[in-house]
Amino acid sequence: MREIDPHVEVLECFGAHCSAVTTALIIRCDAPLRATQQWLAYASVTTTENFVLCAALARGTSTLTTPHVSRTCKSFCRFMQMLGVRIEGAGTSRLVIEGPKT
Repeated sequence: MREIDPHVEVLECFGAHCSAVTTALIIRCDAPLRATQQWLAYASVTTTENFVLCAALARGTSTLTTPHVSRTCKSFCRFMQMLGVRIEGAGTSRLVIEGPKT
């Protein structure tokens, strides 16, 4: 089983509130996501993808620095770029994502 803590950390950095109940994780956001800067020490493709998804919705510029670079993340970033998300650094250890202007 993979660790969920890095995913929770990403969500909380963007302003989400996470709480565990008996068999589930409840994730709630009372306000719009806010841009953030984060260092991911844990190498995880899915955690990186979760960061990109949140950053694409958060107002402002979000930056992720991680030791983990993979072709999967690069492909995912290219896909997100095709959807109109502004991403710099795809395929490197530093991603800069510009959220919506409004």
